[in-house]
Amino acid sequence: MIFNSPGANISDLINKIKDDGEEFFISEKEIYLYCPNGFARTKLSNNFFERKLKLTATTRNWKTVKKIIK
Repeated sequence: MIFNSPGANISDLINKIKDDGEEFFISEKEIYLYCPNGFARTKLSNNFFERKLKLTATTRNWKTVKKIIK
């Protein structure tokens, strides 16, 4: 998910709603999510990030990212 500079501390928002086992890493322009129960079941959806950060989000699964890199 790509974002400019978030207005609020997005880490705090994510920690409040993420499920047990879910992990995340925030880089300069991306948020990497690990959703062991599947992205369809997480509360950390595109809609969540779009609402909280007031932007358009794009999600790619790891398999797709690896294909893009090749």
